[in-house]
Amino acid sequence: MGNKIYKYFDNGYALVQKDGLWGIITEADVEVIPCIYEKIYFRGKNRFVKKDGLWGIIDEKGNEIKPIMYEDIELLHANYRKVKKGGLWGIINNQYDEIIPCIYEAVEVHQDSFLKIKKEGKWGIIDENGNEVISCMYEEIYPYGDSQQVKKDGLWGFIDKNGKVVVPYVYEDLFPSRGGYLNVKRDGLWGLMNKQFELVIPCKYKNVRSFKNDYTIINKDGQWIVVKK
Repeated sequence: MGNKIYKYFDNGYALVQKDGLWGIITEADVEVIPCIYEKIYFRGKNRFVKKDGLWGIIDEKGNEIKPIMYEDIELLHANYRKVKKGGLWGIINNQYDEIIPCIYEAVEVHQDSFLKIKKEGKWGIIDENGNEVISCMYEEIYPYGDSQQVKKDGLWGFIDKNGKVVVPYVYEDLFPSRGGYLNVKRDGLWGLMNKQFELVIPCKYKNVRSFKNDYTIINKDGQWIVVKK
């Protein structure tokens, strides 16, 4: 085989390089995969291979499992990987079936068995079978308990798991505070919201800090005041 570099053995097989390309041999120096790939990664009995800039999957004997057609393959979850084709992302499962087509600008693990997906610059949510749960209409989306914190047209609000609005998109900023409360900002002023999304302190203060028990601290006209929620 000429000049070759043995990278490592794995269950009796080793990566070998010839003329800048990789293949696989046995411990007895028998070639099982020719040196035609730019990269090879062992994944159990299968091999992730890169050729002409694209990725595919072959078995330990070199038989094709998944055609060499993906720009990238990344582990996303124990049960599936995300794959990139034509600049867009989809999902393959552990049997390497493409269960979600490559139609999204981004795919991320979200919450439980749900995935966060981006399409035309906006985020939404699908389940692991590709069924749409929340339409791609938000600039940002994050889980918040059983609800979702979402940003639309530059303003924040909350929706439930079915996409129904439970808090209108009216807040310029919001973040968690002590005791499960939320600091919320509207028209440049801050207030405080509880877990039931009720505004317990109206948005009319320069600053609000959740305190202990049933009290909070507000900044009014430059002075800090302790008030009951």
